[in-house]
Amino acid sequence: MLERLVAVACDQDCQALASLMDQRQLTPEQVHSLRVLIKRQRALWQLMSTQGESKRGQKQDKALRTGARLLAASRDRQVTEETLASLKLTTRRDYELQALERVIAWLTEEQGEPVAPPVPEVLPLVFQEDLDAWQALKRKGEDQEVIRKGYVTLYRQLRQQALETLSEGKDEDWHRLRRDVKYMLYQLEPLGGTLADADVDIKRIRKLGSCLGDLHDLHMLDDHLKRRLKKTSDAELREALVCARQLTARREERVMTECRQRTRRVFELKPKMLRQALEQLSFPA
Repeated sequence: MLERLVAVACDQDCQALASLMDQRQLTPEQVHSLRVLIKRQRALWQLMSTQGESKRGQKQDKALRTGARLLAASRDRQVTEETLASLKLTTRRDYELQALERVIAWLTEEQGEPVAPPVPEVLPLVFQEDLDAWQALKRKGEDQEVIRKGYVTLYRQLRQQALETLSEGKDEDWHRLRRDVKYMLYQLEPLGGTLADADVDIKRIRKLGSCLGDLHDLHMLDDHLKRRLKKTSDAELREALVCARQLTARREERVMTECRQRTRRVFELKPKMLRQALEQLSFPA
């Protein structure tokens, strides 16, 4: 199991390095892909921190987080545009469509046409150093029980977090849950299809992560619209922004309902059931 986790981590760093080779600028798709790879690596280091690698894990998490921040501005612009475009699919009312078009036009006028961001100079180094860290791990045999305990410990913490978020969670709690559900998904995915016949439904976790991501994007969009509304005196734009915020709130209500339902279903799984599923795993030599 440990060999598989390390192999997956090394492969992901190599994917990132290959995508950056001889690149001067990044497409929006590459920005998104690199940010996902960073999240996958941070999730696996979180798991490694339960295996006696907490110091190394914290160091690499900090470095990877710095790398992600170098790509944040470009990704935020992309998410805003994609979320506005998705709102157009939720209505057939002409005045609402016109309002969204006005907001999209304002965004283009204010920020200009999207420009492919240059590759941050230090980003390849971030992935190379991470690859070196994974390859330097000292593996003195594999203690499957220790790895299983690591998974179960992280899941138990996340399950408690999810139940508290369902009870009285604020926006920031849902955003933190989104991040940590993704981490759990990225920690379980290297096990491949080996959990397919167990009680651990990775597809269900993936759908929850996607739903929580949609909720986060709507919150980001609403914050952006609210800030702009405070600054503008243009009556036409103000009307369009108010309409866009109403559409965002309407969509957010539906997505929140779905997030709650999916969260309850995913975390019906008790920690001991995850342990039993992990105990049934076997890997070919």
